[in-house]
Formats: sequence, structure tokens, C-alpha cells
Amino acid sequence: MARVIELGEKVERAHEIASKAREFEKQLSRNLVDRGNEADLLTLALLLGRNAVLIGSAGTAKSEITNKVSKLIDGSVFSIQLSRDTETSEVLGYFDPKVFKDEGKLIRLTDGTLLTADVAVFDEVFEANSILLNALRSAINEKKFYDHGTAYDIPLWSLIGSSNLVPEDPRLAALYDRFLFRGFVQPVGALGKTVELLRAGRSIDLERTNGVNTKPEITVADFKEFRRLVDQVADSVLPLVLPDGTAGEVTSKLVEAFVNLRIAGVELSDRRKVMAQKAVIAAALLDGKSEASMEDLRVLRYLAPETEEQVGDVDSVLRQIIPTDRMTTMDLQVAADSIKRILEPGMPVTEDILEHISEGIETFRTYSASREVSEDVRSFAGTQLRDIESLIRESGKPEFAELKNKYDLTEVQRQ
Repeated sequence: MARVIELGEKVERAHEIASKAREFEKQLSRNLVDRGNEADLLTLALLLGRNAVLIGSAGTAKSEITNKVSKLIDGSVFSIQLSRDTETSEVLGYFDPKVFKDEGKLIRLTDGTLLTADVAVFDEVFEANSILLNALRSAINEKKFYDHGTAYDIPLWSLIGSSNLVPEDPRLAALYDRFLFRGFVQPVGALGKTVELLRAGRSIDLERTNGVNTKPEITVADFKEFRRLVDQVADSVLPLVLPDGTAGEVTSKLVEAFVNLRIAGVELSDRRKVMAQKAVIAAALLDGKSEASMEDLRVLRYLAPETEEQVGDVDSVLRQIIPTDRMTTMDLQVAADSIKRILEPGMPVTEDILEHISEGIETFRTYSASREVSEDVRSFAGTQLRDIESLIRESGKPEFAELKNKYDLTEVQRQ
């Protein structure tokens, strides 16, 4: 009985920290349109002490949201935009001239640098020169930096990065792999959200002009405590084996997802599989739950894809697992992004893709008309449906002729 009470108290404490994390997540996406997934990804990565990177074309608010991280965390945060010209000393600290003069030793002044940071935010993280990239790999892998005979212990909890592209240089493969959480950011594609996007842009500009101060929402100590609690309540929140000896339902679906992802060509390393279960637990606690549910398997969207092309494959696997009657606006956004990506000019169209689009239209039509979901979800589904139908209607691809006929998507807007 004592253990049950203790376990309950730990779950309750995790929920207390989660309430701070939810406010942190809310502030991350404030005044940014359709960036809920990115805020969710970064929040989970920080709660688990893992590295995260947002990848997408310029102008998709990657830097805007990652730079908010440094303002919303109470702790030692180091932030910089990297380029090929960034000097190592700008990141690791300049050498102390007095020590060199008096003792002939090269000792760095580390205050306010990566070497003393709990959280680092790097814009264009893969653009550094080879010397600095080697230092980053050492910082991430070993939490140490060796320099002129001096070993620096690095307290780094999480490295948050952004990049316009997935690195193609083989020398960057090891560094890229260390970003366990990856978000592939798409431009705001909802035609019905243009006004919302413009309004958000004005709000951001006003805040910058008026010098609005963003207050920290959560501490690094909160992140560390939450991570410990995830490990301590894991068997309760996501049981691997039930008392009757059978596997837990969510655990079974997680393993099924691993198998189906592999069949789809998305291979997860053992490290990512282990992290996936921790992320499922964290997602459940972040939502204020005491037990993981199928919806928490959404975290695979952040852990599984290595490239933008794999996002659709991961989403297809998850749609077979997450109950469609319990999809949130975040789930619907991911599904919509997947379809819109397929509808882009130049993308090949196959029978599987046509089926994927058709399933998506049916899902959005169901949600936009359902009275069993909230008004927010119903409205959001309707907006996404109109955007998808408009893209199909305006497409000149002959492969979409059957879809146009099936759903009455003529060149004239349906009333």
C-alpha cells in the first residue's frame, strides 16, 4: 500500500510540472500559426533532456519558435546563430589572457558559453565549420570538451537546433543522429488562415516594437525532476506486461508500429525505440493522464522520420493505430500536412497516394460534420478540408480526375 501511495504522489508531482510545461508549450506557439506540433516536440524533448531540431525552408518560423526557448526557461541558456565564419571561441569562450600571461596556459573563459549552458539554442546548427562541429559532437556524446590539455565537463541538458535542410555531408551524420526529436516544418498552407497569419505577424512586430518581456515559464530543475519521475512511474503509466502476463494494449500497438514502420522503410535504431517509450510516457503525463493511451503514440512523428519524405509514411502507419474518432487538431494538422505535401507540383501520384488522399478527404469530411467532437476540432477539420479540396480542384494533374469526379471537385467552387 505504501508503494501505491508513493507512486500516486510521483504521478501527481509529474502532473504539477506538466502544468508548467503546458504553459511553456502554449507560449512557444503564441502568435505563430499552425506551430502546435513544433511546440509539442520541443517541450517533450526538453522534458526528457534530449536534443531536438526543426528543419524546413526559410520563413517558416523555425528560428522564431526556437529562440523563444531561451526566453521561457529559467536556467543557463546559450543561444547563437552559426555560420561557416563562426569562431570556436564565440561558442566555447575566449582564452583568459591573464592566465596565459602569468602561467602560460590556455584556459577558456567559459561563463555564458556552451561549456556552462544547461540548454543551447543553435540557429542553422549544421552550418558550423569542422572544428566547431567536432566540439559539438563531443559536447553531445560525451558531455565533455578536451582543449589544450584541459577537460571541461559540460552540463548540457538539451540542444535545440534549427536548419533549412537535412545535412547531406556524411561527416554530419553522427551529429544529426543525436537529434532524437526531429520536426519537419511546413509553410502555413491553409488558405483560410491567411488572415490569421497576417494578424499573428502584426502581433509579433508590435511586441518587438514595444519591447514586451517574455517571462520564464519553467526551470531546468523542473525538466530534470520530470525526467526522473518518468523513469519512476514508467511501469504504471505504460506497463510492458499486465498482471495476467499479457502485453499492455498501448505497448502492443507501439511494438506493432515499429514493425509497420520497418515494412514502410522507416527503420528505428534501438536507441530510438527505447526513447519512444519514454516519450509516450512523457506525452501522457504532459496531457495530465496517469495512463498512456493510443493518442500518445503521436510522439513517433517526432522520433521516426529521418527525412521529410518519411513523414507521410509515419503518418500512414499511425493512422492505422490512433482511433480516428479521437483525433485532435494536432493529429488533423499532421494528416493535412501529409496530404498537402503530396499535392505539391512535381510529386509523383500512385494508386497508394490516391487512396491516401481519398482516406484523408473522408476523415476530414467526417470530422467537419460530426457533432461528437468539439467545435474547435470541427471548425479546424472544415478549414483543412476546404484547403485540400481547393488544391485538388486547381491541380492540372490528370491522375486527380477520378478524385474530382468522386468528390464533385469541379473547377467551379462548390457551394
